Amino acid sequence: MGRQDFWWIAVLVLIAAVWRTLLSWAYRDAISGDWGIVALMAKHMAEGRDWPVFFYGQAYMGSLEPMVSALCCRWLGTSVLAVNLGTVLVGVWIIPLLYGWAFHIAGRTAARWAGLFALIGPTYYDYYLISPRGGYALILILVPLILTWSCRLALGTSGFTGRERLALLGFGLTMGVGWWTSQILVPAMAVASVILLASWLIRRRWTYAYLLLPLGFLGGSAPWWVWNVQHHWASLGMADALLAVPLRHGIPAFLGIIVPRFLDYLDPGPDFLWRCDGLRCTLRWSVAIGWSMILLIAVGFVVADMIRNRRVAGSRISRLYLASALSFSVVFVLSAGCSSYALTRAARYALPLYPVLVVVTAAGVSQVGRTRWGRWGVRLWGLMLLVFFSGNIREVWGLLHQGETSRDRTAEAFAHFISEHPTEAIYGPFMQTSWLNFYVQEKEPFVDLPTDR
Repeated sequence: MGRQDFWWIAVLVLIAAVWRTLLSWAYRDAISGDWGIVALMAKHMAEGRDWPVFFYGQAYMGSLEPMVSALCCRWLGTSVLAVNLGTVLVGVWIIPLLYGWAFHIAGRTAARWAGLFALIGPTYYDYYLISPRGGYALILILVPLILTWSCRLALGTSGFTGRERLALLGFGLTMGVGWWTSQILVPAMAVASVILLASWLIRRRWTYAYLLLPLGFLGGSAPWWVWNVQHHWASLGMADALLAVPLRHGIPAFLGIIVPRFLDYLDPGPDFLWRCDGLRCTLRWSVAIGWSMILLIAVGFVVADMIRNRRVAGSRISRLYLASALSFSVVFVLSAGCSSYALTRAARYALPLYPVLVVVTAAGVSQVGRTRWGRWGVRLWGLMLLVFFSGNIREVWGLLHQGETSRDRTAEAFAHFISEHPTEAIYGPFMQTSWLNFYVQEKEPFVDLPTDR
């Protein structure tokens, strides 16, 4: 990559940081029970009261992303915006990672498309990059980081120089952080491990520097191991979700329900779509089907181009980076399809697939765009996405000008009630009341009795 690529990345990162900061403020009212837990974690860490290893009440979802929110609370004061800014700061790194991944697959044009797709994505994608839910923004950046780093090591690291040994240690640390953050990253770690192992077997060279990988992994995942030794390996309870669903049921549910929900660009969408359910439904499926068709065409064009230029210098690099993306998508879909999460209909479980969708689609668009009809198809598809995105801009513009939100009024009413009627605890549904613990500064605990966290 050259200087102009770094300028492109810098501009896109700056736009993303400003846009998502505006989003995090505009949607400060769109919080849930999980947000309330993360906000409490950040508040406690900023005050030095507690250092949770995992999301409160769970034996999974590491606390690294909430730690960034805690730093923001420490610097800017404890507030809703400070908590959200932690996730924004983590999420902006998705742009340079996807830009570089697409660049290695299909060149500069593909990289720029990937940067744009990383800047403007589906509603759920934007949502988890502006509003913390424990670690989903971190998961999004760890997928491309782990896969591309493994390709870089496989192509150029023999382990004999100081810089290469440092890279091996850093990669091991990253893998360890991934294990601590969430086991949803295991497919990415598995593919990365196979890539490295295959490259070392082909070279038939061994150095003790390779031991830096497991050492780094143990260092990055140390909080996971220490906590589980002290809590009777409670995190292993997640294994019950694996192999819980037959693939013939899980894969159709995952690909037919969860992935299309995640790729929904029409929420909120332009106002006129809300007044016509049939049109909204038709356009939603048009976007999902259109993306699927472009993705299939993209893979075909990219693979054909690589076969045609297989003897050209650099084609081996492109093939490896593309293979990492496609291999991960297959392994991830298989692992998701046999787990109980495939039947939850929760769009967030498709998040790790989005980086692959971005880089492969961007590579394909750059190839398809070279043909006459392909250019018109790409322009039409891009125009559709811009029309849908205009609805988001319009809604955000309106929200930015609102004053006190309904959440603020609710919290103020509860704070007034508590000041006049001291209580030991207030019971209510978790998703509706847990966020109030943060809003009223923990003056009285709001507790969901059946699922008390």
